[in-house]
Amino acid sequence: MEDPEVRSVVEALLLGDQRQVSSELYDLFRKTGSVNFLSISGLHVGVIFLFSLLLFRGFVFLGFVRGWTMLELAYLFALFPTWFYVALAHFPIPAQRAAVMATLFSIGKLLRLRFDALSVVLLAAFFLLCSEPLSLFQIGFQLSFVAIFSIVWVLKKFPPGSGWKGWLKGGFLTSLAATVSTAPLLLWHFHEISFAGLWANFILIPLFSFLWMPLLVLGFIASSVFSFSIPFLLKGIEIVVFFWIGVVQQLAFFSENWTFYGAISTWQIIFYFFGFFLFFLFSKEIGARKWLGKGVAVLFWLIVFGSMIGKNFWRAGNMLQVHFLDVGQG
Repeated sequence: MEDPEVRSVVEALLLGDQRQVSSELYDLFRKTGSVNFLSISGLHVGVIFLFSLLLFRGFVFLGFVRGWTMLELAYLFALFPTWFYVALAHFPIPAQRAAVMATLFSIGKLLRLRFDALSVVLLAAFFLLCSEPLSLFQIGFQLSFVAIFSIVWVLKKFPPGSGWKGWLKGGFLTSLAATVSTAPLLLWHFHEISFAGLWANFILIPLFSFLWMPLLVLGFIASSVFSFSIPFLLKGIEIVVFFWIGVVQQLAFFSENWTFYGAISTWQIIFYFFGFFLFFLFSKEIGARKWLGKGVAVLFWLIVFGSMIGKNFWRAGNMLQVHFLDVGQG
């Protein structure tokens, strides 16, 4: 690829290599709350796994193999390109989490076991911590597991349904759960958060899931078999990347006032997630205990947000500006 901007975006979207991404382009993704697309996340691995699963499930004519149907064995075969992609990206924590979850899900399908999605998330966290205990203190581990746990719990508690209304509801609940649950961690590590992702992801995630990643997978397969298709593949990727950058630029224009800057203390983080723990714990109760527990959780959140409003939480337009006057040698 001749265009360096296109090449840098392809390397970032495909392999998570952000070293060649310009600061201006990175700032556009930051404003729209979509920086996660420039690093290998669970979304990347999930798309690879699902696309591979659909591809292998096409071989249903092979029938049965030792009591398993090809529909079941497709889950096993889909793990090979999934883990290959994770290895290609040098095993980032979010990708490992998604791959371990896909592995546990596939094993459950092969053994015809019923499984709970929350249990799969916790098992994935347990296996990753056993292999690398210090990953608990890495931002990738914290954001990845907090986000996916919140998403799974919210979608389980409020099933989105089917049809286009279900898709809209599911997309909104997913964005809301991920944004709200990871907000304190983003403030702790980066001192800023963009709420533009609540609506920007409605556009970017479908483009990524149904256009960008499938094009790369099909292109990889086609170029491996038909070498003459490589120039057409590169041209198609270039067109898609230019379109992607254009969409991000338009979204960034409307996202300027959705970015907040601030700081959060240790006790605020503890109160925030303790409120989530109480809300999750008492959601299984009935009667007065249920509402009492949720009320205490809401009280913890109000304390946190109340302490953040004012001196240590502000929007971009209200930030302090410092001007330096250069008078040379005078």
